[in-house]
Amino acid sequence: MLLCATLCVAPELSLGRSVTQHTLSKLPEGKRIELMLNTGEHFIGNLRSVSSETFTVEPEGNRGTERVIAYDDVRSVRSKLTRTEEVAIGVLIWLALSVISLANH
Repeated sequence: MLLCATLCVAPELSLGRSVTQHTLSKLPEGKRIELMLNTGEHFIGNLRSVSSETFTVEPEGNRGTERVIAYDDVRSVRSKLTRTEEVAIGVLIWLALSVISLANH
């Protein structure tokens, strides 16, 4: 499962302000993202809204209130799979390996 979660995550993007804004504006509301801020803070949450100067993220697992973050404060951003997507991929891999194993016997 860990392997799947590692392989299925989009590569990290090192971003400038305009690229960050453009990237986040293309993501759907509720998309799970991982941020590294210029302060070194690591943050995972769900994208809630995008404006011209800032975007809003709801922390994962109800760990606090929504945060409004300026694009200039972002060092990098990644699009992440939801927990449900990770589990579904793991189950599909397990089923495929089970079928292959049964076919070889």
